[in-house]
Amino acid sequence: MSTASISHFTPSTMPAELLERLFVVRQPILEQLMKRVKALGHTPSPHHTLLVGPRGAGKTHLISLVYHRSKNLADTSMDKPLRIAWLPEDPWTLVSYSRLLTAILERVAPDLSAQKIDESELDASIRHTSRKDGPILVLAENLDQILDALGDSGQQKLRNLLQTESGILIIASTTRLDRSLSSHDAPFFNFFDTSRLPPFSPEEAREMLTTLAREANNSELSKRLSDNESLARIHTIAHLAGGQPRLWALLGSALTVEGLRDLTTLLLNRFDDLTPYYQEQLARLSPMQRLIVAELATADRPLPVKDISERIGYDQRSTAKAVSDLAERGWLKPTSTIFTALLDRRRTYYDLAEPLARLAFQIKDSRGEPLPLIVDFLTNWFDVEQLQTFSENDYCMVALSRMENDDAGTLARRLTSLPTSRVKSLDLLGQVEDALAAVAAGDAEPVMALPSSLRQAIELRAQDEAGLIRVRLMLLNDALREVGNVPRDGTNSAWIARAERLDSEAQSAASRLMLVRWFASSWHFDDAEAALSTITSDLEHMHGADAIASAYVSAGRITEAIALFEQVLTDSIRVLGEDHPDTLTSRNNLAGVYLSAGRITEAIALFEQVLTDSIRVLGEDHPDTLASRNNLAGVYLSAGRITEAIALFEQVLTDSIRVLGEDHPDTLASRNNLAYAYDSAGHLEEAIALFEQVLPDSIRVLGEDHPNTLASRNNLAGAYESAGRLEEAIALFEQVLTDRIRVLGEDHPNTLTSRNNLAGAYESAGRLEEAIALYEQVLPDSIRVLGEDHPNTLTSRNNLAGAYRSEGRLTEAIALFEQVLPDRIRVLGEDHPNTLTSRNNLAGAYRSEGRLTEAIALYEQVLPDSIRVLGEDHPNTLTSRNNLAGAYESAGRLEEAIALYEQVLPDSIRVLGEDHPHTLASRNNLAGAYESAGRLEEAIALYEQVLPDSIRVLGEDHPHTLASRNNLAGAYESAGRLEEAITLYEQVLTASTRVLGKNHPDTLATLNALARAYKDAGFQNKATALLEGETPTEG
Repeated sequence: MSTASISHFTPSTMPAELLERLFVVRQPILEQLMKRVKALGHTPSPHHTLLVGPRGAGKTHLISLVYHRSKNLADTSMDKPLRIAWLPEDPWTLVSYSRLLTAILERVAPDLSAQKIDESELDASIRHTSRKDGPILVLAENLDQILDALGDSGQQKLRNLLQTESGILIIASTTRLDRSLSSHDAPFFNFFDTSRLPPFSPEEAREMLTTLAREANNSELSKRLSDNESLARIHTIAHLAGGQPRLWALLGSALTVEGLRDLTTLLLNRFDDLTPYYQEQLARLSPMQRLIVAELATADRPLPVKDISERIGYDQRSTAKAVSDLAERGWLKPTSTIFTALLDRRRTYYDLAEPLARLAFQIKDSRGEPLPLIVDFLTNWFDVEQLQTFSENDYCMVALSRMENDDAGTLARRLTSLPTSRVKSLDLLGQVEDALAAVAAGDAEPVMALPSSLRQAIELRAQDEAGLIRVRLMLLNDALREVGNVPRDGTNSAWIARAERLDSEAQSAASRLMLVRWFASSWHFDDAEAALSTITSDLEHMHGADAIASAYVSAGRITEAIALFEQVLTDSIRVLGEDHPDTLTSRNNLAGVYLSAGRITEAIALFEQVLTDSIRVLGEDHPDTLASRNNLAGVYLSAGRITEAIALFEQVLTDSIRVLGEDHPDTLASRNNLAYAYDSAGHLEEAIALFEQVLPDSIRVLGEDHPNTLASRNNLAGAYESAGRLEEAIALFEQVLTDRIRVLGEDHPNTLTSRNNLAGAYESAGRLEEAIALYEQVLPDSIRVLGEDHPNTLTSRNNLAGAYRSEGRLTEAIALFEQVLPDRIRVLGEDHPNTLTSRNNLAGAYRSEGRLTEAIALYEQVLPDSIRVLGEDHPNTLTSRNNLAGAYESAGRLEEAIALYEQVLPDSIRVLGEDHPHTLASRNNLAGAYESAGRLEEAIALYEQVLPDSIRVLGEDHPHTLASRNNLAGAYESAGRLEEAITLYEQVLTASTRVLGKNHPDTLATLNALARAYKDAGFQNKATALLEGETPTEG
């Protein structure tokens, strides 16, 4: 039998064996009922029993099992035969006392013709048969409807029959105690032994769902239901089923994504069956009572009487009476919560006893829109990637949108330990932490004001009031993860206050560690160090020191970070041992900060050790091992060992797909890292293809606004820029900047980086005024947010200097470069790669201003330093040699220039490959030196090689390709081959105008070169027209 067919079974029509297999949880109630059946005929006062529970609570299942077990009992062990009258579930024909008696007699004495007997004879007949022929068990469902139909007189007669005949037992059911059962004036008031069927707890629901899965031979689902995550998911949807077994059975048909396609149809069909019932029940209520039910149906939390009265516009006294009546009749229930003891006893909170009663209002108000209850189930049971599989389904689309935008729901999932995205709302995290702090101070009102799903998740996570400290620590941790290691104005101070408040209450190592972490992330380093000194536990002390060290890195205080990370590693080895995972992490962190400090050799040694140890201790496929391999690849890339880096990145990606899956965030990061390595290697087509794959995957898996998605868009923009696709690059950089301002804020370091990247793209496109304006904005912002000496601030100053140089503002450029160099020496050290870059940039500015002696002196210092620090074959070393050659060329020292260029070219081919953009540039530069030396044939031969290679590798419109065509035209011009030169210049001018814009410096330079060639070729009119902005004509 499939789970789906079980999900909407009718127990009264199912075989006894199946009903027994599916029966869970309510065994004690069934045993008690059977005990009363066995006593029938042996006791003067049978215990007439009424099962009370909403639709789907399992009443029919219980009565069905009572029937089957009693039938077996009658056949085997009764002194006199037990006759069973199981009345119809929908008792529409039982409209009078006589018809009720007739229905019973037809079932227990079918040979007796009861159709034409009057009421008194029917009464006498049933009394006679119960005494002479054996006891009678009457099973009746929906007893409230039967009693309503009997009326007061019929009820009096039935009660008299049951009170005077000890051989008759009624076991009946009802959805709620209506007036015929609860009113003091009603004949059956307090007559029955009432057995309420409590809602299934999540643990009991799991037992039932597991039973259904086994019955459907679904061993995979049965196994999945046994884990803690499935129990957590059941907790999140428990309020939707109202604890009712039949609804659990229905939801059980869609607990796997394979059943998701038919889920909405199943649910809608079932809800269509339920809605008329609830609407009919609502019609029995007074207008005021219906208003109360409607308010609680639409509220996202329980409400006290005072709030209900304000919402419905009735006075509090009459509202209280109506609420009490609704609670007595089973419509409402007082909210059960771990916070009850702290609530004002005069403010009982009420909620719907049957959450599915909301259906009557939702379906009425839906007007074709997806029902919120179904959307609630989808968002609470399934993950984003599962819903995306069926994104063409309207309900799945709404659920995906809800999961992206519902911060309260996301936090509830997080508290319930379910996979989720970031809890982006710091305001919500703060509101919940403040509410729980109020609980600690004796006030539970703020936490009761939270949405029910969120409050219930808190209760599940905490278990009891003592567990709230754990929840608050988790909230502080989530907020810390969202804020990061860079202070935010007005944010960090509020969270430090919360951490201090919690620590003063908890007085634990965990709370003190949290305070250390918040001080560190806020760059209150003295406070962080002071708080750390009070932690005596070795483990928490190490974690605190690690947090401070990481914050030092973010603050650009690399020297202090190294000292702390080195201490943490020493302590980890001493306390935990060489092979503990935390020790491996500490070694990894130290390697990372060595890399930040430019100590690449030491970084590589540590990363290589971590990878070897991770493979040995954790295994090849452990996620931490994959991360270690990724980190080693990254440091190889920084060291210029590009081939090794790519090989490792390719291995990591393959392993991540196999171990973690295509859509795991770490897999997406691996694909991104490989794309970046391809970009560095000049494999631009492969890099762009991967970046273009990562971006939509990140949007689908993580969401549009996730930091990793924003980073993916940024990286794709960078690849477009490298490929000369400047319009596309600028469009993406502009989008990333807008998104980061909206998501992260104006002052977040990633926002500053985005502004810097956009400025760089503007500069590449020749839009120098816009570039400089952005750089001039980034620099003071970086100083204000990060500080004068932060490495990112130094980079911002360097970039602004570069833009000034590009615009010919050499005095300002040199002044800034001369400021950056000593600052980097002081902050980063003489040998840091960024310091070498600063010395190189200053030399370039000197060269641009014609201060060739100073330029050459600096270049001659940078080259041996690069060889010593980075190695002979590092791309930056090759660049340093190239730059020195260029300075020699500018100074007329052509033999020395050519010798260096001739060394750089084969080294570039060997290290980077024939087609790397830097190799193409090296060949171009050597050709230029040959041209300067008058070796025109050799120059032209090289230029003619560079141009088709550039077209093939970079594309026709790449700025470097345009420059190659322009350079070849210049060589043709120098060789007197004016016709060929003019043809090329005309091609370059057209392409440059289209790609870079008519005002780009390169476009203007080409225009002037073409005008000069026209003039040399005797086309004076063309030259004049070109320079005057007109289209040249023949003649």
